[in-house]
Amino acid sequence: MHSDLSPLSRALASITIPELGARFFPSWRPGKSCASPFREDRKPSFSIFADGREWNDFATGQHGDAVDFLAKARGISLPDAARELISLAGTASGLQAILRPAATGPHSSPSPATTKAMTGKPTLPADLAAPTSDELAALARLRHLPDTRGLVSAVAAGQLFSATFAGVRVWLVTDASRRAAQARRLDGETWSQLNGAKAWTLKGSTASWPIGAADIGDRPRVLVAEGSADFLCLWHLIATAGATDCAPVGMLGAGQSIHPEAASLFRGKDVTIYPHADAAGERGRDTWARQLYAAGAKAVRSFNLAARLHGRGKDLNDAITQAPDGLCPTCWNRRIAAPIGGPTCPCTPYTWPEFTADQLANDFTR
Repeated sequence: MHSDLSPLSRALASITIPELGARFFPSWRPGKSCASPFREDRKPSFSIFADGREWNDFATGQHGDAVDFLAKARGISLPDAARELISLAGTASGLQAILRPAATGPHSSPSPATTKAMTGKPTLPADLAAPTSDELAALARLRHLPDTRGLVSAVAAGQLFSATFAGVRVWLVTDASRRAAQARRLDGETWSQLNGAKAWTLKGSTASWPIGAADIGDRPRVLVAEGSADFLCLWHLIATAGATDCAPVGMLGAGQSIHPEAASLFRGKDVTIYPHADAAGERGRDTWARQLYAAGAKAVRSFNLAARLHGRGKDLNDAITQAPDGLCPTCWNRRIAAPIGGPTCPCTPYTWPEFTADQLANDFTR
């Protein structure tokens, strides 16, 4: 379908403005006569038409197609928006399964019956939206990431947002189920309301719900990290390695067990856990491994961060910034994303060490 069109034409034919709006402006209701998603608009002066592929803001005179809409929503240039739209259209397993929270398909949210059985959903900030390019750049610096590729992928998957919460700008993670949401300050400061904690799990969240679990779908591999910061690191690794067969999942703390309904979504999956290199991380890893095997996971292994950090940190964020001597950071990221049978480094002659239980990968047995 659309095989005779250019990549941009195919993207424009595949992606509608309401689909983009569902992720970048979750509370917006597009229509032939609707409020603008870009500004306060008490008297609807915005319109979506041409089967959802054109928009017009009668108050400002601005108009355009999905590229123009994406550029304005993300605060990026038209060429960057065109490239991003093409990337979105080529996302594995189909755009609609990724962009539409209620869509059916491999990356869809749980069924209505399952959702009805769930209790507890957080109230999300009213201005929840996709981060601007400046906010993504600031977040990459804050997390010591070399680029924003992984963050952009998380935004496209509907798992990373920005908003105003408790009076400050925050970055926030959630997934298609909206069962849980966690916010951190974009300025990197701690929450005085939480006695100096950095992460604020929103009231009403089901804290045992792993962020990203609702979006695993048919991807055969799942990477599980502890905390929202390391969850973003998983997105960075996946983007760097081009590991489109991997689904990232973030547990909201080592002390959390996996919600039974979420655990069932790991059935038949090859799972790698990236626990923090401390006693709490090890306890969490063991608990999650037992739960995942009981739920029917195909295999569960752990990435031993302590064996690579040598006391210079404890989490995945620390690990991805400490490539071994002679190995470029990009190739190191690829190796972390694929700990078993990963690629060799194409930049320099480098022999990967053998994996043993006391070195890097610890396989769990049933």
